[in-house]
Amino acid sequence: MTLELILGPMFCGKTSELIRLVEREIVVDKEVVSFKPEIDKRYSINDIASHAGGRLMSIPVDRSSEMYGHVKPTTEIISIDEIQFFDEGVIDFCIKYANNPNVLLIASGLNLDFRRKPFKFRDSEKHIGELMPYARITNLSAKCTYTLENGKKCDRRADYTQKFVDGAPAPYDSPLVLVSEKKDYAARCLKHHIVPGRDTFNIHYQKIWKK
Repeated sequence: MTLELILGPMFCGKTSELIRLVEREIVVDKEVVSFKPEIDKRYSINDIASHAGGRLMSIPVDRSSEMYGHVKPTTEIISIDEIQFFDEGVIDFCIKYANNPNVLLIASGLNLDFRRKPFKFRDSEKHIGELMPYARITNLSAKCTYTLENGKKCDRRADYTQKFVDGAPAPYDSPLVLVSEKKDYAARCLKHHIVPGRDTFNIHYQKIWKK
């Protein structure tokens, strides 16, 4: 496979892993071009930046169609951070280079949104699952930071992203995209992942499962 996907919840180290893989290629003088969604200005306007402080020079773009013009015939490595924030055109972009034996494309992103549903691309019903058949997948997890009654952190494996609005768990119908600081999100295990209003969603699928 010439497409690698690094997936998982927030705070699992997706961007750090992407930076590590790309820097490994830079060391052996591979020609690299990296992209980030223009909307993500949390730690840097231009660089791909991890929560842990890692940095990678990149090109911020708004639409996936803008990336084609930055890829040269000599480009060997393409990386894309926070792929879930792009429009669905990023699917065709990735598949194009997944079929090119001379290019390795590495992308990182959230596989699930805060509702525990596949994270849809911008203005689309399509999601990261469209790329999975073409990719080598690395699934990362975080640690649940929910505070227990004894004051300790839960510390279970966390596969989900908890979103907060005014310090409380975000309701199911709150806006999907909020690019902000750490205080608005946390990693959670299934037991401590809270989405007020999700019961309606669960009841709908319980009816399907019983059929």
